[in-house]
Amino acid sequence: PLISIFLLKDIHFSYTQYMIVMTVASLSGFLFQPLWGRMADRYGNIRVLKKYGIGISGCTVKQIGEELMRMRSSKDEFLTTLKKTRALARPAAVRDILALIK
Repeated sequence: PLISIFLLKDIHFSYTQYMIVMTVASLSGFLFQPLWGRMADRYGNIRVLKKYGIGISGCTVKQIGEELMRMRSSKDEFLTTLKKTRALARPAAVRDILALIK
């Protein structure tokens, strides 16, 4: 329930954008639930969560590593990006990033 407040007030999604996000999330859960259920039945809940949790974490670490390699040529660029990354903890920063993308 709090994600709706976050999306609408902090990120300033329109109601249409909010409904699209919520519909996609619901549909993906509905479509992939049988797959995850079969995997959990076959291998066990803990093993499935550990395996795919590590995989998702690995993808994130890989992306961060690639970004650091791209930025190593410029120290100033690295420090600027580091400051931006710290700012991502603020909900308003997400709105600012989305505004830059548009």
